[in-house]
Amino acid sequence: MRTPTHSRPEAARGFTLIELLGVILIMSILIGLAAVALKDSSPASKREQGARQLAAALQQARVEAITISGRTAVVFAGPGAGGVEGAGVTYGIFRLQEGVEDPVAGEMIGRWRTLPGGTVFSQRDDLGAPNLLTEMQDQLEVTMPEGAVVTLPCVILSPEGRVISPQGQANWALAIATGGVQGGVVQEAAGDVATLERVLLRRSTGRARRLP
Repeated sequence: MRTPTHSRPEAARGFTLIELLGVILIMSILIGLAAVALKDSSPASKREQGARQLAAALQQARVEAITISGRTAVVFAGPGAGGVEGAGVTYGIFRLQEGVEDPVAGEMIGRWRTLPGGTVFSQRDDLGAPNLLTEMQDQLEVTMPEGAVVTLPCVILSPEGRVISPQGQANWALAIATGGVQGGVVQEAAGDVATLERVLLRRSTGRARRLP
């Protein structure tokens, strides 16, 4: 007489080793994605992103000047541009009209750019080189994204790609700080200069690079 066998119900079976490894792999991927997203949203990461974008924009203005054999300008709505929409976080690149002594804005190159959320241009003067935002000598009349016509300070590059305004220094620095804009007032978070991301601009070559 055969002894009856009893099979376990399908729902009662445990996970196989392959199934457990698959679950562990999926969880590892999800944890990795969450870590990357958290890093990208950190204040330090946003400052670094802003500095890289700013250095790239300055380099683009230089290349454009050389390409068209004409002057270009990078305009900044810095912290000192009180009452201007986008003050403290906005900048743009323009070709300049030729044949006139004073700088006159021509065609805009691309669109207005803004720093990553939670960051602003710093006005500190302990950057290792003069702060470009406080050194600019020329201004340009431009139309802001919301349509307002304003006059803002600018850096001007020659057809050879060199910085011709401002003058008087070999190098300048721009810095990105953690901060925000409250009621039109730019508020920079307090902190050591080591918490800033800096971009160095050379007058003789017009080259810009993020400082490590």
